[in-house]
Amino acid sequence: MPQVKHIQSISEMMHLLGIDDIRHPLVEIIDMEKAVNPQKFNGSAISIGFYMIVYKERNCGPLTYGLSKYDYDSGTLLFFAPDQEIGIEDVGDPRGKILMFSPDLLSRTLLDTMMHRYTFFSYAVNEALHISEREKEQFFSALASIEEELEHPQDKHSRELVVTLIQLLLSHSLRYYDRQFISREVVNAEHGDQFRKLLMDYYNTNALHKNGMPNVRYFADKMNMTPNYFGDMIKKSLGVSPLQYIQEYVISLAKQQLLASKSSISEIAYGLGFEYPQYFTRLFKKITGQTPNEFRTAN
Repeated sequence: MPQVKHIQSISEMMHLLGIDDIRHPLVEIIDMEKAVNPQKFNGSAISIGFYMIVYKERNCGPLTYGLSKYDYDSGTLLFFAPDQEIGIEDVGDPRGKILMFSPDLLSRTLLDTMMHRYTFFSYAVNEALHISEREKEQFFSALASIEEELEHPQDKHSRELVVTLIQLLLSHSLRYYDRQFISREVVNAEHGDQFRKLLMDYYNTNALHKNGMPNVRYFADKMNMTPNYFGDMIKKSLGVSPLQYIQEYVISLAKQQLLASKSSISEIAYGLGFEYPQYFTRLFKKITGQTPNEFRTAN
């Protein structure tokens, strides 16, 4: 893996792309076809100090994220957060748009407090968003509104309007991802089945003794997904978050052991991977409404 180059600011990125016309230091939209010699990024790895949304047309070359890569053959949206590492194998013939905006632009705004909603900023590129023609029109309409505001002389309303337009674009993107999860319902159901099997295997092998209580990242890694994408996909597939599903599964095992054995509460807790029996008791009561002792006595 090549050494990672950190690009701190939007103006630095514009300079590297050979574009000198910078309208705003905290937010900018560029046309990839206007980039001068973008092939110099081939085989490189970068991280950025700002948010970046890339609309990729076909034949733009693959991007990598960790060990995963995906070569898109149609219009695709990719979302990158500050400090996220981006590997670039071959930019090919770049066509598309890039929206960049700084965290400083969002400071003390409503959108800043809402950014955690947009979990797709930490998805891997092979979990990217493929949009329909209608969605593409909406996306480009939102970009055009931001572009128009950037061309307008700055006044006291400029920042608020640009941030509002970015929030609208992100809300559209959230809807598009929901649609994509639904359209991949069969595949997601298979992933849900795979998750359930991995969870059962976890308690039937030595993974429990080796790793302790199972966590979401463990299963996301096993299924070659980022934790956020895995969490969103499982919630759409199973109706609950992976963490909630894990907890309910573990408590179902605890119920069986409480009724089928004379083991103490502590022994059952340790056997299920809990580091502290008190945490097991709290979780058991949270899910069942009873303490383990109350459950055992009542049944």
